Amino acid sequence: MDSQKNLLGYLSPDGELAQTKQFFAEGGIYVMLKDQAQTIWLGSKENGLFRLVPRDRPYHYEVYHYMNNPSDPYSISDNKISCIDEDHNGRIWIGTYGGGLNLVEKRKMGRYVLFMRRINCPVFLLIVPTVFVVWWRDPVILCWWVL
Repeated sequence: MDSQKNLLGYLSPDGELAQTKQFFAEGGIYVMLKDQAQTIWLGSKENGLFRLVPRDRPYHYEVYHYMNNPSDPYSISDNKISCIDEDHNGRIWIGTYGGGLNLVEKRKMGRYVLFMRRINCPVFLLIVPTVFVVWWRDPVILCWWVL
């Protein structure tokens, strides 16, 4: 949508706008975040995490798709994304239903993203000002970290 809330099109899986309705991720997008660098993060209910990096034209994106790979300890811990937030240092935190909390870190070259697993239980809420709050269940626990 533009600033007047007129529909411009539908985002296709290749990061382009299409005039026909598109299904971006199987199961749908559950959560989204636009970070300080203007990158858009999309968490799906069943299809992992998407990172959309703006291209040189408005409303066009380079799409990166991250899914759990059990043989790769640095892949995202689960494909069911429940929450995404950014802390004051620009770090992206991803909460999942079945794999706990993940911290996204770029490598020096800026080309790769690592997922560092921090908690291995369902995460349903992230609140990231200067204090980091995570709520997960089984049992119901609320944790605070000062960043």
